[in-house]
Amino acid sequence: MRYMLEFINAVSAFGTDPMLSDILTDENSRHIAYLKDCVAYLADVDFDMEFEGEEYEDVMSYLKEADGWSQEFIRGLTLGVLAGIDTDARNPVGYKHEMAHLYRLLNAILIESRFA
Repeated sequence: MRYMLEFINAVSAFGTDPMLSDILTDENSRHIAYLKDCVAYLADVDFDMEFEGEEYEDVMSYLKEADGWSQEFIRGLTLGVLAGIDTDARNPVGYKHEMAHLYRLLNAILIESRFA
């Protein structure tokens, strides 16, 4: 019942497309926000956060994990962004079914490779 209520809330909140409610979870949103912050950190020498004191140090040490990103990973992020931009440009109505399908396929590949 809880999953059904979460699904209904996700669909009704902010006009979320029902096809994407299983992808646009809070966890995935936080992960994307983290990736965006890491990209900003890596790309900007003078990257500055709005935090102060220990909280600032915690956030910066968390973002410094991005220093270990491989070029292949960054290329993968770039291709993901490019695919999103291309999908938006080709489909101005806003349907993201193609990207949702691609996300599910990539997720399946990741799960498969974990247990291979």
